[in-house]
Amino acid sequence: MSWHACFGTVAEAGGATAPAPSAGEPLTVSAVAPNPTASRAVVALAVAAPTDVRAVVYDMLGRQVVVALDGPVSAAAEVAVDVAGLSAGTYVLRLTGAGAAVSRTFTVAR
Repeated sequence: MSWHACFGTVAEAGGATAPAPSAGEPLTVSAVAPNPTASRAVVALAVAAPTDVRAVVYDMLGRQVVVALDGPVSAAAEVAVDVAGLSAGTYVLRLTGAGAAVSRTFTVAR
């Protein structure tokens, strides 16, 4: 199953890179890879139960620059963010869903 969003994609993960849901954690998220990146950043996530997940990239001034995902996730998935149009710098990818929020920082290099 694939799902396309503005500037990003999400696909059911094959299990190799997706983190296993932690006991008591409704949303588990891997580190952003590669980091630093120049064109595409990927994060793997897992949810304990099907839920809507929102993944948003913010710059260091707190401005929303990319909505990578805004929709249903049923198990493990990978979110790919196209960062080719972003300026070099540090960004925060914030994922929310299932009553939880997780943030990961990453760097765009040119």
